[in-house]
Amino acid sequence: MPSVVADVTGAGDALTAAFVHARLRGDEPRAAARFAAAAAALTVAVPQTVRPDLTSAAVERLLAQNGEPR
Repeated sequence: MPSVVADVTGAGDALTAAFVHARLRGDEPRAAARFAAAAAALTVAVPQTVRPDLTSAAVERLLAQNGEPR
């Protein structure tokens, strides 16, 4: 998932949390991994460790913008 990098702090936490979130909502592992990668990409694009506007909707928008299947 392409991203502009401002700070990598928190990317692993965002990736892990997003993967678990996606699996708990029923996503298959591959889809959950795509969702997690998108969450990490959004996280590294801001200077904050925890991106304040990181939501499932924001991740889904990024996936859609990049033509990724859900």
